[in-house]
Amino acid sequence: MAQASKTSLKVGDNAPDFKDVAAVVQDKTKNVSLGDFKGKYVVLYFYPKDDTPGDEFSKSLKDFEKANSVILGASEDNEQSHKEFSCKKKYTVSLLSDPSQKLVKNYGATDEGFGRRTTFLISPEGRIAHIWPLGKDRDMKKHVEQVLQTIQQLQKK
Repeated sequence: MAQASKTSLKVGDNAPDFKDVAAVVQDKTKNVSLGDFKGKYVVLYFYPKDDTPGDEFSKSLKDFEKANSVILGASEDNEQSHKEFSCKKKYTVSLLSDPSQKLVKNYGATDEGFGRRTTFLISPEGRIAHIWPLGKDRDMKKHVEQVLQTIQQLQKK
């Protein structure tokens, strides 16, 4: 069982709920809650700030959608920053705005006041199915492939 070093969450725990969080896709914003995605796998990946690498999830969005999954990126950046970043990079995944760091803290994906690259896979029932702590030497393309493979393996069970 993989587990992030600073999170108290573990595989099998209920995923911390979130409600009415601003989700940005390019120039559009809507508020989302974890419950909106019940019945789907949720890939929730935390990253330190906008304008850092990590568009591999966006490139693979169609594969994740075929696997009954939704991808949500999250950082403490505000909605305007997410809009600029998302438009500039032509991202197609939703970026959650967490300026209060409530989401990042509830998931334990923080490191000295900044979001730490950590990916949580949440099951269709709302439980933590897998946790990937990511270091600075991460290979995002390989990581995205691992996340998709994990979802596909869980669907076979």
